[in-house]
Amino acid sequence: MSILNSPIYTRAQITRAVNLAALMGWVAVTAPIAFTRFDPLLWFASALIGLPIAFALCWLIGAPILRWVLQKKVSWTAAAIWGAVIAALVFSVYCVFAVNGNPSSQVGGGDYIISVNGVLTPYGWRMLAVDFVIFVLKGMAIALAVRWATGPGLPYD
Repeated sequence: MSILNSPIYTRAQITRAVNLAALMGWVAVTAPIAFTRFDPLLWFASALIGLPIAFALCWLIGAPILRWVLQKKVSWTAAAIWGAVIAALVFSVYCVFAVNGNPSSQVGGGDYIISVNGVLTPYGWRMLAVDFVIFVLKGMAIALAVRWATGPGLPYD
């Protein structure tokens, strides 16, 4: 049996799940920024740049995991756990690309210095941890919404 067509979920359901996760992930990251600024250019730029990134990350990271997970029925608990795992992996990719390698830089100021010479300060680690927890919680919520939209799967005997 092909991994794309599990006995429980069809290829169309798997494709819809990945695309829905990408779209909801983009909204979850973009909406807090967009609602603070009512700038149509910002919305257009975030869609033009953010949507391809969201779909690429979901298809490169989320889809292989999702195809494996969807080989059997997915409970609500399993959806939340796997949503957290996929979100943690996507966040780790973000961390790799967000590292500031400039040896003579400082991000932040006063009591809120995030990094010095590319090394995170205790405050910077705390901010990274808070961002991580929020991102993982959003991933769990997205996974639960995708599970709701996809359904419990076909009966399998």
